[in-house]
Amino acid sequence: MNQIKITIDYENNAETWWDTLREYSDTGMIPTDLNDIVNSLLNYSISSIKVSEDLARKFENWAETLPGYYDGPSHAQCPIIFEYIE
Repeated sequence: MNQIKITIDYENNAETWWDTLREYSDTGMIPTDLNDIVNSLLNYSISSIKVSEDLARKFENWAETLPGYYDGPSHAQCPIIFEYIE
């Protein structure tokens, strides 16, 4: 099974997206199977998490529905980077 590393893109200034993610987390609006990813990303001592490709794609599809996901600058359009692990 392929693994994906999900990393925070610190060059992206998507505060609207992060604020929404925090609000969803605080109010229990995160899909259950994505809680570990969200909790890891919101824990500022961790900048990345490794997950299965299927779970990473599910998170990506969900995350891009939140306001501000594509609002970053051209060199860092999205707040999250997805990369395959060899």
